[in-house]
Amino acid sequence: MAIAPRATVKVVYEGVDISQDISADLLSFVYNDNEGGKSDDVSLKLKNNHGKWSGAWLPQEGDTIEATIIKQTDAGTQQFYCGKCTIDDLKFSGPPSTIEINAVSVPIDNSVRRQKKSRAWENVKLSEIAADVAGNAQLDLLFLPEDSAGVDPTYERRDQREETDLAFLQRICTDEGYQLKVTDRQLVVFNPETMQQQPEIADYTLGESAIMGWNLNQQAHDVYKTVTVEYKDAVTNQLNAYTYTDPDITRGNTFKVVQRVESIGEAERLAKSTAFNKNRLKIEGSLVVFGNPNIATGATIMLNGFGKFSGKYYIKNSKQNVEGGYTTTIEVTTVQEG
Repeated sequence: MAIAPRATVKVVYEGVDISQDISADLLSFVYNDNEGGKSDDVSLKLKNNHGKWSGAWLPQEGDTIEATIIKQTDAGTQQFYCGKCTIDDLKFSGPPSTIEINAVSVPIDNSVRRQKKSRAWENVKLSEIAADVAGNAQLDLLFLPEDSAGVDPTYERRDQREETDLAFLQRICTDEGYQLKVTDRQLVVFNPETMQQQPEIADYTLGESAIMGWNLNQQAHDVYKTVTVEYKDAVTNQLNAYTYTDPDITRGNTFKVVQRVESIGEAERLAKSTAFNKNRLKIEGSLVVFGNPNIATGATIMLNGFGKFSGKYYIKNSKQNVEGGYTTTIEVTTVQEG
């Protein structure tokens, strides 16, 4: 007899498996897998008509939750580990009485997300800034550009101006064409262009695959054929310019960046990363599919049967949702071949 697909959530609270304790009360579970300098987060919504979750079993801010989605089908069992998160928000509402437990992948007793700082960095590599931010946040650093033969630029000076550590690091990473995410007590710096070249982790065919809903949008007003960076030479004080032409764009405008850079090499990287970040949004959209534990932000999928919208797409954000059934929401942008 075939087994109907079903999903359960294993929840470990402060090192103790409480899955059986919450199973009867669990209304929904959501895991958000974010990029763009955002922390991953989980949310559990529980029935509280008996009052125990607002009484003796009240969760405490700062406690840790480890959640795993377990999907069972005829083909076997798949598991999706959502990492270790720290409770930072509790919401009570009613009627009916419920509690929503929200937790993030960064410990709440550090300043990396909330405290704005000003600081000057001199003669420093990007990886060294990232290591310092990670250390202050009690996170391990995974600096993937080193593994993919990427650039680890050295800066004569970088200024953090009334920014949180994560916002500051995200700004520098964006200029270099890198992305930043915080997941499972790790600070991860990676190159989305490199990730786009990896094999697809899933194929979806319209009319055949388990697609519950989708939308795709193509726009032309914010697409750029060329990006020009204008900068002043620190030695000669001469105004220079570097222009990058995107080989993937047949028609488009010119985007001008006026920003302090320290070399022609940095201007080239900034022009290319600006074109990439702008033009990857030429086609973007989202899909809701039957729950898929293999989906992860930073990976790619293939869409078939969508006419001229068919092709390879990059996952910029994803959400795993267990609420009655199990669904996965995938936010995508088109892959640029370069």
